[in-house]
Amino acid sequence: MTVTPPSETPANGSAPRRAPRWMWIVLVVSIAFNLLVIGMAAAAAFMHFRGGHDGPKSKMARFIHTLPSERQEKLQSVFDERRSRFRPFRRAMRQARRRARNAFIAEPFDRDVLVAAYADAAKARMALTKARQEWFENLAQLMTADERRKYVKTRRHRGHRWRRHRDGNR
Repeated sequence: MTVTPPSETPANGSAPRRAPRWMWIVLVVSIAFNLLVIGMAAAAAFMHFRGGHDGPKSKMARFIHTLPSERQEKLQSVFDERRSRFRPFRRAMRQARRRARNAFIAEPFDRDVLVAAYADAAKARMALTKARQEWFENLAQLMTADERRKYVKTRRHRGHRWRRHRDGNR
């Protein structure tokens, strides 16, 4: 006759119950999945606050900060003007998109109003693109030839390993 220690014997005298094996497997898989999701959220937050995308710091801003301090100051002044310069173009584009959205859902539907709203949205987007292009040309004019080459080289290098797989070729 075997005697079980008192610590393993439940109060009612029956044998101790253990969770089935499949439940332990589900628990481990669930914990692994939760850690994966938490890791992905932490990585996204890290990339956001570090400026790993076009968010808080653009690619050009990150490049300007790699230059010597006297060059940074000269280029930063032109770079900083972009926000106030583009604000009216962005506002016009948002308003044109809003008009297009409202024309799309309007009752009774009027195709001519929708076509005109889409044309206005395209004009607003083109005006913003033209303003960005002029601003970038001014910035490029202030950069030295070596700085422009370095900028293009950094732009070409970023994301290169992912781009080569887009068409399915390795």
